[in-house]
Amino acid sequence: MKCKAVGPENAKIMLVGEAPGAEEERTGIPFVGGSGQLLDQCLTAAGISREECYITNLCQVRPPDNDFTRLPYDARKAGFEELQSAISRVRPNVIVPLGNTALVRLTGETSITKWRGSILESEEQKKLIPAYHPADVLRQMEWQPLLIQDLSRAKDQSPYPEIRHPEWNFTISPSFPTVLGYLRQLKAKMVREEVILSGDIETRYGHISCFGIAEDPHNAICIPFIKEGQSYWTETQEATIVHLLSQIFNSENAQWIFQNGLFDLQYFARFWGAVPNILVDTMLVHHALWPGMRKGLDFLASLYCDYYRYWKAEGKMMLDGVTEEDNWHYNCLDCVYTYEVANKLGEACIAEQMMAQADFQMSLFRPVFKMMLRGVRCDERRKNEIAMELMQRKEEITKEISHIVGHPLNPRSAKQMKEFFLGEVHCRPVRRNGRVTFDDKALSTIAVRYPLLQPLIERIKDLRSTGVFLSTFALMPLDADSRLRCSYNIAGTETLRFSSSRNVFGSGTNLENVPAGDSTLPNIRKIFIPDEGMEMADIDLERADLQVVAWEANDQALKDIFHGGYNPHIENAKALFSLTSLTHDDPRYKKAKTAVHAANYLVSPPTLSRALGIPASEAEYFINRWYEIHPGIRLWHERIRASLHERKMVTNKFGFRRVFFDRMDEVLKSAIAWIPQSTVANVTNIALHDISTLPDVEISLQNHDSWSSNTQSLKRSRASVQSRGASPS
Repeated sequence: MKCKAVGPENAKIMLVGEAPGAEEERTGIPFVGGSGQLLDQCLTAAGISREECYITNLCQVRPPDNDFTRLPYDARKAGFEELQSAISRVRPNVIVPLGNTALVRLTGETSITKWRGSILESEEQKKLIPAYHPADVLRQMEWQPLLIQDLSRAKDQSPYPEIRHPEWNFTISPSFPTVLGYLRQLKAKMVREEVILSGDIETRYGHISCFGIAEDPHNAICIPFIKEGQSYWTETQEATIVHLLSQIFNSENAQWIFQNGLFDLQYFARFWGAVPNILVDTMLVHHALWPGMRKGLDFLASLYCDYYRYWKAEGKMMLDGVTEEDNWHYNCLDCVYTYEVANKLGEACIAEQMMAQADFQMSLFRPVFKMMLRGVRCDERRKNEIAMELMQRKEEITKEISHIVGHPLNPRSAKQMKEFFLGEVHCRPVRRNGRVTFDDKALSTIAVRYPLLQPLIERIKDLRSTGVFLSTFALMPLDADSRLRCSYNIAGTETLRFSSSRNVFGSGTNLENVPAGDSTLPNIRKIFIPDEGMEMADIDLERADLQVVAWEANDQALKDIFHGGYNPHIENAKALFSLTSLTHDDPRYKKAKTAVHAANYLVSPPTLSRALGIPASEAEYFINRWYEIHPGIRLWHERIRASLHERKMVTNKFGFRRVFFDRMDEVLKSAIAWIPQSTVANVTNIALHDISTLPDVEISLQNHDSWSSNTQSLKRSRASVQSRGASPS
C-alpha cells in the first residue's frame, strides 16, 4: 500500500522522513511503527503536537529490504516530485529532514551528525533544520535528547519563514592601526571595570596563525599572525601587538572564556610568555553537567545557541576554495559561539543545581596547566637503558615464538595470525562485530578453548606488551631540557578522570597509565626524577574503587577489613577459596582480585571466563560465591537499577551525576562502574587541587588515581597538609 502524507495543509512544520516501513505500508500512514512512537514522544517533549505537523517521506512506497538505495530511480523521482508539490502547497515555515538521506536530498549536505540542529536554507529559499531519524535513534538512544533539542529549535523557528541571522560584526584583515586602537581601547577599559572576553586561536606550522577576541556574542575581531605561510606583520608590529596582548592577559580585570583552553594556553606560554586568566572553559563546564556527551564546540553550539549552523569545515585551509579570509571569519565564529555557549551554560548550571560541581572542575584548570607547563624531569640515561632492555627482550620473545611455531610469525600482522590460528592449527575463530579478531581478549578465549596453545599465546601477549612499553614510554620524545610534558584533558573521560596525550608540540606521551612493570618488564616510573634540590613524593589511593564499593553497598564485612588494616584482596581470596592463609605469590590471589573487581561491576560469567582464562562454570561459581558472602553488593546493584529507571541517572557522594539516555538495562553495568570510578576521580582531583596550593610543592604528573610532586621538604609539606586537617598518605 502506498503511504500518504498526513497533517494540515497550513502546517508551519513539515517533517520529512525517508520511506515507509512495514507498519507504515500496512496502515498507509507515515511514522506509526516503533520509530513513529519514538517520534511522538520526542515531539511531545519538544512541545509540539503531531497533529500540527505535516508528516511525509522522500518516497511513499516501501523500498526492498527497507533499503532506500534499492528503490528504482523512477520511484525516487516520483516521490521527490510529490514532496516538492507538497512543499509548494503547504508552504511550511520550517522543514525538518529526518536522517541522512533526507538531508542529502533536500540540502545537498552530507553527514547528519555534523549538520543536525543547523538552520539551513535550500535552493528554494526554504528554512530547514535537519535532525536524526527516529529509526536511527532507536538504535542509538543517546541521540534521543538531540532529536528533542532539534525539534525544539524547529518549534522556535516555526512562527516565521525567513532565517533571522544574528547581527554579527566581525573585523578581519585588520590594519595595524586598527589592531593597535582596539587593544589600547580594551586595555583602557580594563582600568575602569572588569571585562569578560572570549578567545580562540588557530594554528599552522606549529605556531599561532591568528587570535580571535569577542567582547560579547555579536562582536569579534580576528588578529592574523600568518598569511599564506608568511608573517602578517613586520617584526616590530608583531612585537607591539604581542606586548599589548600580554598586558591584557596580565590584567586582573580581564576574565576570559575559552573552549578547551588548555590547548590555547600551551601556545600562549611558549610563544608569548603570558597566559590569560580563564574564568570559564566551556568544555569543562559542559562536561561537569553532562559527562559522556560529546564536547566539541560545534556540538555545544548546537545545544545552547539560539542560532546555529555547522561551521567547523569553513576554516579548514586544506579544503578547496577556503581562503585566508574564510579562516579568519571562522575564528570569529568560534569566539562568538563560545561566548554565547558560556552564557547558556551558566543558566544550565543554575537550573540543574550543578554550579558547585562546575566551579570545582574549573578550579582544576590552573593547577593542571601549571603541571603541564612544568612537566617532569627525566633520567635520559636510564630511559635509554630501558629502551635497550626492551629491544633485546622483543628480539628474544620473537625467536621463542618462531621456535614454537616452526617459522617466523608476526603478531602485528592480521594476515599471518589468521593463517596460523585458523589455517595451521585450525582454531575456531573469535569474532567481534562480525569480524575475526586476534586482540588480547580473543587470544585469551582461544587459550581457554585450546590449552596447548596457552604458552604461545602468553608469549604473543608479552611481545605486544613489550612493544607498547618500548614505543609508548622508552622511546617517547622529550623536550630539549630533558623534561616530559604532556597535554592533560580534565574532561577526558566520562568518569571524571583525566586523560592525557602528547602535547600540542608533539613531545610527551599518555601518562595516565605509566606502568610500574613486573617480573619481566621494567618499571617505567624510574625514569622520572626530582628536580635539583628537591625530593619526589608519590601519592596513591590504595584499593580505592573497592573502598567506595564497600561503603556504597554498606557491606560491613568489607568495611571491617579496611578498618582492621588487612589486605582486602588476600581476605577476599581466602573467603572465595575457603582458605585459612594465602600469600601474594599464590595464583589464586590475582584470580580472586580480578574476579571480585569484575563481580562488583556486574560481570557476566563468559566475560570473566575470558579474563581469567578459566571455564565459564568456574567463573559463574566465583560470581555467585562473592554475592553469597557479600549480599550487600547485590542490593547496591538493585538500588542503582531503581535509580536508573526512576531518574535515568546516578550520582556520587560529591554531587556529580551521570545521566543515561540509552535503555536502562543496557547501561546498568556502566552506571554501577561510574559511581566508584567517579568518586575516586573526585578524591584524586580534590587532593591535586589542595596539595598544589601548598608552599614548596610542585605537582609534576598525574597518573590514573595517583600523582607525583617535587617538594623542597617532605617533612615541611606533611606538616602543611596536617595543618589543614588532611592526611598526607
